[in-house]
Amino acid sequence: VGSRGQMTSLAEELAGQIVEGSATDYEKSTLVGGEKIKMLHELEQMRLPLSFKQLIGSARAIRYSQPEDKSMVSMSHDANIYEVTAISNHVMRTGKHYVSFNISETGGRRV
Repeated sequence: VGSRGQMTSLAEELAGQIVEGSATDYEKSTLVGGEKIKMLHELEQMRLPLSFKQLIGSARAIRYSQPEDKSMVSMSHDANIYEVTAISNHVMRTGKHYVSFNISETGGRRV
């Protein structure tokens, strides 16, 4: 029986135990209350590395640095096309969000 008197499933109970036992205080503060299975899914998503699911621009100008690693994107300045972007499907919900990018030079040109 859950905190509101309703019956909970074994899966809900187990998900709640996993979240309670493995999430840090900070992770718990960012998780939106509700179904424990949903909270466990959000916790797992939060712990995954950020990846770029969609690249927009000329295929000559932007690509994944390594096809199996969608967290790294390369741009080619040889194409003289600078209108490119990389988009992630990650949803930011609450709290402060920080990101750092490692930007390197290619072919002696500054990025």
